[in-house]
Amino acid sequence: MDRAAISTFSSRRNTVEQRHRYRVASAVLLKYLAIDHDNGASTGRIAARFDPAHITVLRENVMKSNRWNLNMTVMLALVMTAAAAGCGDVVSNQGNLGKLVYSLHTDYAVVEGSLEDVNLITGVTHRINVTPSKDAEISDPSKITHILAPSDGVTITTDETTESIGDAIFTVATAGEYTLQSWLGSTLIDYIVLNFVDAEGIDVVTFVREPEADQFVRNNETPVQVPLYSQATFIGKPVDADGNTLVGDISLDYAAVPADAVVDVFNLDAVYENGVWGSATPLNIMFVKPGNVTVVLTEQLTGLQQTLSFAITDTAVPQE
Repeated sequence: MDRAAISTFSSRRNTVEQRHRYRVASAVLLKYLAIDHDNGASTGRIAARFDPAHITVLRENVMKSNRWNLNMTVMLALVMTAAAAGCGDVVSNQGNLGKLVYSLHTDYAVVEGSLEDVNLITGVTHRINVTPSKDAEISDPSKITHILAPSDGVTITTDETTESIGDAIFTVATAGEYTLQSWLGSTLIDYIVLNFVDAEGIDVVTFVREPEADQFVRNNETPVQVPLYSQATFIGKPVDADGNTLVGDISLDYAAVPADAVVDVFNLDAVYENGVWGSATPLNIMFVKPGNVTVVLTEQLTGLQQTLSFAITDTAVPQE
């Protein structure tokens, strides 16, 4: 493997963790900016409510990102850019013993501001960022580990870290109330109570970009009418039996009818002389044949589905 390939491999190994840090930190800033989550617009006003827990999350995630020698100025610039564009939401709580802050980022807006007040979806992986509370004195935070109780049907790991508290990464199979506990050896440092609910459906939000457009826009039409060679992307929100949104990011697969009316579009992150960064996710498709197209979206782990209808025209739809 040549030097360029080694550099690309090393960067790819860290990119998932870095993106998680960026997303959590930038989502924290949304708590202070008046953001309209439906269209991503910011009024530019500073929110009146300041929660010290969110400041702690921002500070700690900037510090953690410095493990890859990121310049702090660059990091904050990235955070501000992501916040201005709209980057999901974050819910957090101080632990019941007051020593830690537990925060979870999600790709969509969450009404509840408290992690203990939301319902998490069963069957998918969650990642909770854990940071010390203000003025908390913890002798060796990098050795803190997390468990969930009860443990039946639970898979949980503590993300490796060299200088701070590792994230709690877990999946819960059965609905109910669980306690996320953080331990330093035989000492309980803090804990938080989490609620898990089975999803009964998915609520899909559709964004489309017409061939001459610069941006994706939300489209709630039925069917969605767009010109040929338009792109579409989707975000799925899990919901319970009453239609209430559950917290937890899910992944979607799709099948189109007719199948040859749609092609996948690969997402490019960056292009460098020594390589190209890209990803097959998030889902991004293009309509390449006119006519009526049905797109069936399936959540990969739970098998939940939603069907969408598209009417693809030969010419551009006139703008009102």
